[in-house]
Amino acid sequence: MTIEHKAIPYVIASGDEGLQLNCGIRFGFAGSGYELPYFAQALNILKQLTNNNLVLASLQEDDWMSEKLQTKNPNLYQETLEKFALEYQLDYVGQIDYGDPRDLSDGVTRGHIVRPQKIHVADQICFTTGGGEQVYNLRQFIISADYLHALSLNEAREIIKTQIDFYHQLTGRTLDFVRQTEGNFPAEVSLKNQKILDQILP
Repeated sequence: MTIEHKAIPYVIASGDEGLQLNCGIRFGFAGSGYELPYFAQALNILKQLTNNNLVLASLQEDDWMSEKLQTKNPNLYQETLEKFALEYQLDYVGQIDYGDPRDLSDGVTRGHIVRPQKIHVADQICFTTGGGEQVYNLRQFIISADYLHALSLNEAREIIKTQIDFYHQLTGRTLDFVRQTEGNFPAEVSLKNQKILDQILP
């Protein structure tokens, strides 16, 4: 299914609560999807739904990448995710960091990290079901669930719960669950994704 979309790109990026895009719609995946189970399947579905209007960005301070690569070196995150994007035939647009919003390599996607360094302030996980993050909220980690309707229940459960468990471990507390259900995807797609989430979440 192909849908109408705006010229603004959809951005595969970290689900970190501090990442704010001023131009671009985020699909949040821990570590921008790096070594995340069933990311390839999720990505294929998102490519279809967005008419391949997808790019990928890295984050200067990325706890998932730090854990996977055993380093806090943002240059290595960038190098790794640039290769990762190439593997999945995505344009890599650069690294989002602290400071003023700046243009990344596509000249459109602008973003920055707005939370304090090394401090996580979120008390919620927000699941997007209708076409990515529509409203930014510093209280929320973002987990894209916009593709769940096309995965098996076991695949959907693993990709979602892996990220939930990571954010709970990262913050050391149980986070509340909320949803953003609006977006550019058809309403029936969002509803199907919500029904799958209902089966996954406690």
